[in-house]
Amino acid sequence: MTNQSERAKARSARINAFNMSVQIRPDSPNRRTLYDAIQKQTLNAQDRRKIKEFTKRGAALAAVQRSGGSDLYVDRYLRHFISEYNGRLFQGEGMHMPSSFNIVGSFLEPAEDAFILKLLPQYENILSFNKMLDHITDPKSDTSLKFASSDMEELTIYEINMLGGHAAFKVPGSDNFVFCGVACCREGNEVSLMGIFGRENPNPVKKRDSVDPKYLNPDKLF
Repeated sequence: MTNQSERAKARSARINAFNMSVQIRPDSPNRRTLYDAIQKQTLNAQDRRKIKEFTKRGAALAAVQRSGGSDLYVDRYLRHFISEYNGRLFQGEGMHMPSSFNIVGSFLEPAEDAFILKLLPQYENILSFNKMLDHITDPKSDTSLKFASSDMEELTIYEINMLGGHAAFKVPGSDNFVFCGVACCREGNEVSLMGIFGRENPNPVKKRDSVDPKYLNPDKLF
């Protein structure tokens, strides 16, 4: 990865410290010596007070992220995943994350003042399928990933939530699945994507934003 900002470097340092911390436990042979050394230390009143404050702060952050948010498709699932990850931290199982953490971890960062994960800043967008299609098929629009990533603020979550007409965007080869939204996040020259898909409603309501093909620009019929 190249072109990391100072903020990205600071986040990477916190992630490295976080990864080391979750391995400090009795059943980790490579960290047992460090665990024993920590256990033997006598905490003074100031240290105990700091730990208590960090614990309260972590619990409060977890509660806000679990119950807050817009409840849009993408935000809902990001908060579902982070709730799962922080739940494992509270149970002392932070080193045993599910496979989803390999991707969704790109949208998170360790809090600076508590041993907990939090979401990166978010920009939430709601688009109709037809308006998005109208944009990406416009010959004047540069829709390349290189162009899009250059306009993305680093370490910021950009969400696209489909509103109305999303059932028109089915997954090729799996017609019972429809596209509901996507989250994107750039770090350096890499972009992480998380797509949200749902099952098609067998009894859908009448589509309010469907467009008769005769009104479409001939160049966009594909």
